Amino acid sequence: MPGLRERNKERRRQEILSAAQDLFARQGYGATAVSEIAARASVAEGTVFNHFPTKGDLLLELMAHENTRVAQRLAAMKLAPDSDAREAIAAYFLVVTEESFALVDRATWREVAALLVTAGQSPFALRYLELRAALRRNLLVLLAELSANGRLPPDDHGALADLLWRAFWGLFQFLIASENLQPADLHRSIARDLDLIVPQHGAKP
Repeated sequence: MPGLRERNKERRRQEILSAAQDLFARQGYGATAVSEIAARASVAEGTVFNHFPTKGDLLLELMAHENTRVAQRLAAMKLAPDSDAREAIAAYFLVVTEESFALVDRATWREVAALLVTAGQSPFALRYLELRAALRRNLLVLLAELSANGRLPPDDHGALADLLWRAFWGLFQFLIASENLQPADLHRSIARDLDLIVPQHGAKP
């Protein structure tokens, strides 16, 4: 069992993360200073840096938590043997979208997208891509399960996962660029695209 010092350290870490997420959601990642995060968490600014060397590390840690929530929600979905492949895949991307929006605001996602283009080899971008690769693995598990249930042909699921992620990322760009579109709009669009991308295989009894 962790000692008191370790428990206090972990508690401070979580308080810093909670403060960062609240401020990122309220005023955006770019507009939030580390000093504000420290004040919200009632710690010294140096304490924040002891736990997270950069502000970007804070955001990446929040994204790692997002991945965990996505995995938990997918596990709770309990895919039925007769699940329609397109509906199940659309539901997967809706979960990802909802958790992404629960994480931070649109402005922050715009900054993330811009960094991926302008600083694609930065430590931040590379770590972000690692986190997204973990979500892709969750998708591969879903595709394999759908295939085992006869809902998808036993094709190259890796190639299909890549195609689906590219389609999703394109739609996600439209979502974060607009103040009017919502996750439900992306869900409808991805469901429409899945009619073209995912082959019909098997039939519901």
